[in-house]
Parts: sequence; C-alpha cells; structure tokens
Amino acid sequence: MAARRTMSRSDGKGALDGDARKALAAINAEDLTALTCALIDIPSRTGEEERCARFLVEYMRTQGLEATYQEVDVNRGNAIGAIRGTGAGATLLFNGHFDTSFTGIEEEDYPVTGPLPRDLRPKARVEDGIIYGLGAFNMKGGVAASVVAACAIRKAGIRLKGDLLVTGVCGEIEKTPVEGAMRSYRGRLYSGCGFGSEWLVKHGVVADFVINEEPTGGHVSWENPGFCWFKVTVKGKHAYQSHKGAGVNAILKAARLAQAIEAWAPEYGERHRGELVYPNVIVSAIESGYPYKPTFVPGLCNLYVDVRLSPGQLPLQARREFEAVLAAEKAKDPELEYDVEMYLSYPAARTEPDAYVVQSLFRAVEAVNGNRPGKCPPELTSYLSDSNVFRRAGIPSATCGPGAATRRRQAFGYGAMSMREGEYIAVDELMTAAKIYVVAALDICRKDRRELGLVPGATR
Repeated sequence: MAARRTMSRSDGKGALDGDARKALAAINAEDLTALTCALIDIPSRTGEEERCARFLVEYMRTQGLEATYQEVDVNRGNAIGAIRGTGAGATLLFNGHFDTSFTGIEEEDYPVTGPLPRDLRPKARVEDGIIYGLGAFNMKGGVAASVVAACAIRKAGIRLKGDLLVTGVCGEIEKTPVEGAMRSYRGRLYSGCGFGSEWLVKHGVVADFVINEEPTGGHVSWENPGFCWFKVTVKGKHAYQSHKGAGVNAILKAARLAQAIEAWAPEYGERHRGELVYPNVIVSAIESGYPYKPTFVPGLCNLYVDVRLSPGQLPLQARREFEAVLAAEKAKDPELEYDVEMYLSYPAARTEPDAYVVQSLFRAVEAVNGNRPGKCPPELTSYLSDSNVFRRAGIPSATCGPGAATRRRQAFGYGAMSMREGEYIAVDELMTAAKIYVVAALDICRKDRRELGLVPGATR
C-alpha cells in the first residue's frame, strides 16, 4: 500500500543532510502498516502486555537492534530496543505504551462504551489508507513509528555518538486500584498511570532526553497535567419501597452534588490553565443500590471525580479546593452527609520549552513538513503521559506523535477515538511521525554531550 507524501514541497531536503535522507528513504509504508497491525492484533489490556512486548522484542532483533524483554510482573513487561553509539554522545529514549484505553472485552467496557464498536476490538483492518482497531491511535501506531525510525537508522548504517533507545512499556493507561461499593478493583489489571515507565527508570533504563509518542497530531508538547481522583461517598438512609418516605435517597443527594461539581469545573479550569494544559474536572462514575433488586431507597452512593492539575499545582491544593465545593453544598443542605477519599494523586510536570529536546522536535517537524508547528491545543496535551515519569526523574521530555489529524478530524474533532466507531490512524500520519523521529534522533544522537550542553560549563 502506497502512503501519501508527507514531506514539504521540496521534501525538506534543504534541512536534511545525506545521512538523514538515506535513513528517511529506508522508511517503508508497508512495513510500518504491517507492524502497527501486528501490534493491534495482540490483545494488551492493562496488566496483560507480555505478549505484545515479547513480539516487539523479537521484531527488533530481526531488524538488527539490540533488544531485551524486561519482566515487570506476571503477564506483563517492557520491550527495550537499542542502537549503541560510540559513548561520546547523549542517550535519547523514545517511549510509548502497549496497554490500551479499553480492554476490547464488551462486558468490561460496556459501562463506558455501550455496545462495543468493531474498531474498539484488538483486530486490525486497513481501509483507504486508515488503520482501524483497538490501540491504533493510543498508541500502538506511535510505538510502531518509533521502532521503524530506529530500524531505518540502523539500515542506513549511520554511526551515532549517543545511544538510541526505543521502549514499549506496560501500565501507562489511567487506572489505579480502588475499593468500590459493589466490587474491589485490585491487582495488575488496574496498575497503570506510568507503572511500566517507572519500572524502567527504577531499573536503570534512563536517558538524557525522552521523546514520547502520544498522539498530538504533529504538534510538540512540553507539559502534561497531573490529576487527583476522588471518591465521594454520599450517605443517605435506606428504606423499603413501600416506606419510601422514611428513607433518604443517597442517589438524589449525590446527583445534586455532581451538578455542583460540574458547575464549578469551568471556573477551576480557567483559574489553573497552564501554558499548554487545560485542567478539566469530570464526574465520571457512580455506584449505588441493587441493580437486580431496585426495591430499596439506597442509603449510599459513591461518586468518582477526576480533577486535573496544571504544572505548579499541588495535589493537596486541589483537594482543598474540591472539598470547599462540597462544603458549600452541605451549607445549603444540612442533611447532606459524605466522606471524601483522594485515592490517587499524580503530579503534573513540564519541560522548559527552550530545552534541547523540545527545540529538536520543532526543527524535525519543520524539516519534514516544511513548516513549524503551532501551539499544541490543550485537548492534545491535557492527558496523562509517561513524560511526567521521566520529568520527575530529572529527564527532559517532550511529546510529538501521530494521531488526531486524520481525514475524519473535521467530522469528529480532535482525536481519533470515537465511542461510536472506535480507534483509527492514518498511514500517512505514521509515515510523517517516523520521519520526524529519524530527524530528531540524528540531531541529538550524532552530537557529543558538550554540544548539547550536557557537560558542566559547556554552552549550546
């Protein structure tokens, strides 16, 4: 299948030297499509990423990369590929995740998706230059693009000064264990929020710079939000249906509380808006009563709320603001009783926009597309990213990935994950991303550390 051209009118050659052109020529749309589809076809819900990781390790080995499987837990692990440099340069790490936003199992996903769309299942299909299937957009396409870019550099025989690492990790998706009203959510199936990348860093897989492949539609992002997750247990008084007046319906109390939280959200978001990030607030889950026996006024109702953080915000500050909203509602309704638990706090983080890795990505996008990208829209940077894991470890990280700019964007807006239709990504977007990764990798890994400002006293 031939991909549409994605270079500038002159193919960006004015900004590319012979090595770069040689590596770009080694990128093949058929191989990139095949790898993306192969990754999609391997189910990899959070907690069960081992098969996907082992497949990618073997693939990278066949392409001449040094590759290892890093075991993290039963049925889960990370894939690590490497091209070793001479030792004089910086280490650059490309990072993406295997676990998918949904499980692809209808009974698991139904509370959010309703009837599961065909393309939210782990089965790839290609139609008119678009790859469909669970994980295509978030983010097996991005992983495939970085691997193909590294393989192209290897095939071109380009000697690097610094090491180039490519990783596919487990446990990035926004999940965490919690004790629910109807069941417990415990164990590896709920261990996400950077779990795999934290394992990388804790076990010696570190770098001078990180490029994350989350979908940004070719924009460059240097900050990502954090978030606090709250469980609000609203208390009522249970009563049998025929004695309804003797009860206090916790669902109705919780509903009014949910409306107050949603009314507060826009003011909170505007007040804490970051340079790129817009911190949304959403009431996203509710538990109460007996679905199989709706004959009681329920005496308990849990609300689950996601409150995003901008860089510089502390989780405790967000908690106090959130609790103030609840307290204001209690002042209006003395019968309102509740408990609040902050069961996850994940700090926001940013890289300074003048950092070398950020500017390298800007230059790479311009060289490939012929124009410098504009400011990354908040909807393409206000999500969880493993970049924050690396930033907390002191490693400058930036994000630039395929997705969110397909032909369907006009119909569905930013994003390539429709609850009605599923996930998809355009082959030409993947080709563009792979080329951007080649140019950025060569820009970083062919320089010595002094040129990159990584030697004390050196200047760029």
